Amino acid sequence: MSDSEVITVAVVGASFAGLAVLKSIIRQYKQVFLHWQKTGEPYKLGRIQVYLIDPKRGFINTFAIPRAITNVEIAALTYASLDDLNLPYSVYSTEANTVKREDYDTDDAYNEAVKIDQLLQDRIEVRFIQGTVLEVYEHHLLIDDMEGDEIDLPFNYCVYVPGKKRLWPLNPEGFTKSSFMEEIYQAFTCIANSQYVTIAGGGIIGCQVATEVKARFPDKSVTLLHSGHAIPSLSNRFNKEDDGELPTTELQVQALQKLKEMGIDVRLNSRALREVEIPDDKGRIRRYVLTKDQSHVRSDITLWCCKNEPITYPLLSTSLKEAVSPTDGSVLLNECCQVEGFPSVYSLGDVSNLQTMMNEKQLDLSLETIFGLVISSEIVSTNIIKSIVNAQNPSLDKKKLVRIEEVAAVAERVLGKDLCSAQHNEVVLSLGPEHCISQSVGVYKDETGHLRLKEGAVATDKPDVLELLKDMNTKRVGKLLNINFYDSDYQFKDTAPSPGTDNVSKNSDESSKKGSSVHLDNESNTDDINLEKGIGLLNQLDNLELADSDDDSKQS
Repeated sequence: MSDSEVITVAVVGASFAGLAVLKSIIRQYKQVFLHWQKTGEPYKLGRIQVYLIDPKRGFINTFAIPRAITNVEIAALTYASLDDLNLPYSVYSTEANTVKREDYDTDDAYNEAVKIDQLLQDRIEVRFIQGTVLEVYEHHLLIDDMEGDEIDLPFNYCVYVPGKKRLWPLNPEGFTKSSFMEEIYQAFTCIANSQYVTIAGGGIIGCQVATEVKARFPDKSVTLLHSGHAIPSLSNRFNKEDDGELPTTELQVQALQKLKEMGIDVRLNSRALREVEIPDDKGRIRRYVLTKDQSHVRSDITLWCCKNEPITYPLLSTSLKEAVSPTDGSVLLNECCQVEGFPSVYSLGDVSNLQTMMNEKQLDLSLETIFGLVISSEIVSTNIIKSIVNAQNPSLDKKKLVRIEEVAAVAERVLGKDLCSAQHNEVVLSLGPEHCISQSVGVYKDETGHLRLKEGAVATDKPDVLELLKDMNTKRVGKLLNINFYDSDYQFKDTAPSPGTDNVSKNSDESSKKGSSVHLDNESNTDDINLEKGIGLLNQLDNLELADSDDDSKQS
């Protein structure tokens, strides 16, 4: 490949991981290119083109969805449209590429920065495709562009991070910000018009949804059904082997106590199966949730927080199906975050088995945290840049790819010494707007070889954590990913229901029947409002290390 040829990187999914990888790839490419320009070394680094593919024309802070469905004001803060993602070197955000005079001490420094920026404009390009990936092959993608046409996109490297498929209302389609707000308002209305609300699934999301509903509508009957013996479920941190009930942790003890204090009916060891309709003694149809022990739980609306699975169907019709786990459907990776057997395709996040690999190696990194996703994204982006350098410079000593065992060093480089030790493995459980529980967690193997939770101190209602949770970490996400989140002037057609105002009959007949999917047609556009700028922490990271590791077996 010559210096004039283009390297194509396809990022499937405008998720936390997808945006973090994209921006880190561009940053590291710039660092390598400018270093070689400065030193005059005769190495090649071809032009780079990065495609971001997603059905949404924007980004949703999914951490905030449990609160957004009960608070439309919060929902308006959690969607950033395409122009506010600050995609570098793209036509969608010219401000992301602007060199500002006030950032430089002298005219000479400013003029030099302008010259460098113009040089990079010819070498870096970021494009967005609004569409759904249908099939993933080793070197190309098949994409439905949502207008009835298919795009065949060849790539040199692909990052596959579409996440998991969840049920309504935790999976807003969010094609635009205005349609996202319509979806959220419909979910809010369905909940407000229900007297009996059931949450199926007692993981972190299920607990958060239950507490948000109860805090917003204290007069409603809220039931949480969970198949396990403790909430929130922490099963993703342990082996899947059936080795008896895991010990209840202090976080789980306090979480259960808080939910009960709020008046939530928590039913443990009670697996929800499906919704059923049963007439009452007056012939009126009532909705219930049928559980595994054949109990019936009254439910005007059921929020399914337990049924989610990795989005891997685009791999199942191609040769990459060999890299999909037959047990849990996750994408299987090697130690460099490459899809097993396909070194040109990378993955991470909850679509992959990366958390399981981290646990097996007893690495204290939680992919349930924002920092955990950013750190693991850095591993992927570094390995792609190293692979590009290796492929284009055969005379150069091969750069060894980063392995997940090196995550501690990566965390320190990304977050700094003080922040990384305290943040990347801290799990925060939000329990409504006024309460939270936080705990640093890790894993270890006991004498039988089974993974166990290594508990840190549990803290409740920490003021600094509650401050971050006012907008459900939206500002923090904006800072880490350099995204502009902002208020919207979206005007709803109807007045939002007040707490305690219920209309059970309306929900029983209409609203709760939409519990599996929502489709809305809305052509209005409120995507051009920009009231708050994000701060780009990732863009301030100027330290790219292309140091060799001890193992050269994982090469692209």
